Amino acid sequence: MYIIDLKRTGEKIKSIFDEKGYSVKDVQEYLGLASCQAVYKWINGATLPTVDHLFELANLFQISVDDFLVGEEISKSEEKVKEEHIYGYSNYSNGFWGFCA
Repeated sequence: MYIIDLKRTGEKIKSIFDEKGYSVKDVQEYLGLASCQAVYKWINGATLPTVDHLFELANLFQISVDDFLVGEEISKSEEKVKEEHIYGYSNYSNGFWGFCA
């Protein structure tokens, strides 16, 4: 299973901005955001841009949406711990959606 690394993705987004010569304010205005706060959250690794914003940024910078995202592979044991933390189903042997299998 792969997950998106928020911190490394934020660093990559910032490096793309710098490489292309865009400031946070430029991106905020291009996307029509009310403030720069969301953009700062992206580059600090607190949140990810919405899919719509990723498409807009990919169009602006003439790159693929994939070029913004940095993922990492996690092991089955790490996956189980994350699922238990997110869904709280450690008592279910087949997981939260096990009844669908």
